[in-house]
Amino acid sequence: MSLRDPAPVRSPRAALLVAALGTVLSLIAFTMTLATIGPTGSDLGAGVSGRTWILSSMSIGLGAALLTAGTIADDVGRRRTFVVGLAVLVAGSLACVVTSSVVVFVAARIVQGVGSAAVIASCLGIIAHAFPAGPARARASGVWGASVGTGIAIGPVLAASLDQVVSWRAAYAVLAVA
Repeated sequence: MSLRDPAPVRSPRAALLVAALGTVLSLIAFTMTLATIGPTGSDLGAGVSGRTWILSSMSIGLGAALLTAGTIADDVGRRRTFVVGLAVLVAGSLACVVTSSVVVFVAARIVQGVGSAAVIASCLGIIAHAFPAGPARARASGVWGASVGTGIAIGPVLAASLDQVVSWRAAYAVLAVA
């Protein structure tokens, strides 16, 4: 239960757009490593276990923080949690761009997961607050669900494309700027 009475949403469509885009960014970050694990692992000097950590590290951050992030979003504010989550996601992405260490890269991916947890958890709360229960919320939830699939589809394609043109680091740089 929130400690404060949230203000009504002025534009439910804008809230849905922001929630969907935030979710897309989070899922792009989650999946882009799948397409670049070879070059990333080689560049960082990661062996088999290092590559396994690279692939699973964001899941650790996301899974560990998701429920807590939802509670924080309810208590502190969904918009505030969303913005902080994006900032944490960007910070993790920037760390991925500049590191030359597997350990630091894995830690940065965990940070990305924590930021994504805050974004995703607050997005669902934003949608629930912006749309009344019933068909409008069901449609909004469908749009949000489509954004999940969109992010999953775009992540590997974007990362592989940028790796071919520039390097695997460019995908993290683009994510940080987006």
